Amino acid sequence: MKKRFINKNLFANLFLALTVLISGTLLFWMVYPYDPLYIEEPVKILTPVVSGGDDIIASFTFDKKTSITPEISMSLVDGVIYNIPAYKPINVEGVTKGKVIRVLQLPDNIPCGVYHLHWVAEYQMNPIRVVEVKYESEEFLVESPICTK
Repeated sequence: MKKRFINKNLFANLFLALTVLISGTLLFWMVYPYDPLYIEEPVKILTPVVSGGDDIIASFTFDKKTSITPEISMSLVDGVIYNIPAYKPINVEGVTKGKVIRVLQLPDNIPCGVYHLHWVAEYQMNPIRVVEVKYESEEFLVESPICTK
């Protein structure tokens, strides 16, 4: 009577199948064209003239295509870039389209000039991929009594 042994190639075939599956998943994660958010540009600024320390009111029209909460970094740009600390917004479940009005406080010591806001929203779509969505605002004027004209 012959004894039946496990096919010697079984482990090799399982290893090969697992390697193909993992490689396919990683490739998909790296090249899939994620589109997590659409923001209508330029973002409207409802307070076109402000002073240092004042609030800027921005109106966003958006179409959110994922439930992932991004990390958002923001900067004021007038030729020189003034970075503002990153934050995570409140992610309201079920809201995918709409208009949001956001109040942003300017630093007290910002120099006078014409600025626009630049945002970068970073979405961690999967364990190996971060997708950045960049958007800009309309220009606004920062003025102060101490500015020279």
